[in-house]
Formats: sequence, structure tokens, C-alpha cells
Amino acid sequence: MKTVRMIKNAMTGLGRNKLRTFLMMIGVVIGITALTMVVSAALGAQEQITDRVKQFGYETLMVQAGGDLLMGPRSGGDEVTTLTIDDAEAILTEVESVIEVAPFNRRGRQDVIFRDQSVHGPLFGVTSGWPTVWNWQMQEVALSVTRIWSKVW
Repeated sequence: MKTVRMIKNAMTGLGRNKLRTFLMMIGVVIGITALTMVVSAALGAQEQITDRVKQFGYETLMVQAGGDLLMGPRSGGDEVTTLTIDDAEAILTEVESVIEVAPFNRRGRQDVIFRDQSVHGPLFGVTSGWPTVWNWQMQEVALSVTRIWSKVW
């Protein structure tokens, strides 16, 4: 009997304060929607990061000349390119647990001009070990190169 009386009192209160009830419902809906969007964005970001780590591999190490930006700005503003192909080959031959190396050179935003077309974007110079290290299938590599050159042509 007590439960029925409580439900009746609650319904009466909701009926008397319709505007307050409506605004409270809107607030609850907006709160749940915002929470759902934040959680979805966080899960999506986590999935994207996990996919990148899986693509690169859990047992992969990237060596970069000149340190990282986390250690502060580089002096002089130029990119440090003290690592060479010989260094990569030395790592491959002298460190027994290394299976493959994929040296690359990346230049920031560059203009790539071919015939009368040009594209502005990052430019990568890679070696033949790149698809193996990054776990790319040849079809994916050919497709990526085709996309890049189709924009230039």
C-alpha cells in the first residue's frame, strides 16, 4: 500500500509542475546524450591508437636522429639527418634480434610537380623493407602509390 501511495504522490507532483518536469527531462536527455558522445569519442580514439600500434607491431622500435620534440625544440630549426643507410645496415647486421630495418626520410610539406600538375604534402623516401616492417601487403602499397600518383597526374 505504501508503494502505491508513493507512486500516486509522485505522479501528482509531476502533473502539478509540468514545466519543471519537462525541463528536468530535457536535462536528463541532454546529459545522457553528452555522456554517450564523450564515451564514444574516447573508445574510437582508443581503437584508432590500438590499430596503429598493431600495424607497427608490439616488438618494433623506431630510431630517430636528433631526439624527439618532447625533449624541447631543436636548435637551428633544421631537421637532424645524422642517421644514414649505413647505420641502418649496421643495426641489422650487428644486433642479432633485429629482423628487418626500414630506413626512411620524411620531408615536411613539399611541392611535388609532375608535368603540369602539382601536389603539396608530406614527402617520404622509403626503402624496400618498408612494406615488411609496416606489415603492408603489396596490394595495399601499390594502391597507396597509385592514389598518390593519380593525384599528381
